[in-house]
Amino acid sequence: MGRLEKMKERYDDIVIPAELNDRIQQEIMKSRKQQAEKHTVGQSYRFKKVIRGMAAAAAAVCVLFTAALNTSPVFAKEAAGLPIIGGVARILTFRSYETEKNDIAVSVEIPTIEMIAEDTGITVDAINQEIQQETTSSMLQEKLLCFRAD
Repeated sequence: MGRLEKMKERYDDIVIPAELNDRIQQEIMKSRKQQAEKHTVGQSYRFKKVIRGMAAAAAAVCVLFTAALNTSPVFAKEAAGLPIIGGVARILTFRSYETEKNDIAVSVEIPTIEMIAEDTGITVDAINQEIQQETTSSMLQEKLLCFRAD
């Protein structure tokens, strides 16, 4: 018998444990479970990334829309005339524009507390008084904290 044949015989004589097949199947299942978890985590990360990108795009559109409203009187006038966007355009316009042409008058005004008061019934004096009380009480608390610290 040659050396190679002896080595083959020794290889064939190796006893394989009966539980080896079960152990291999367990490890395969464990690996598949880990891969599924990684896939789920990867999907949620991609979803969050897409949502974050969409939110950034929406914020950029809002900033550009506000900038366009406040830099172009023509754009502000036209946007104020649109059915749904007109209300938003009037709120985001920091300037007032008035135009009259061919018996059509367009007026875009800065929203004020008076306008809000007409819609809600809350008076401007009540709002100002509430603001005054809040600022006064917070200032007093801050002074007391400073006084106690000394």
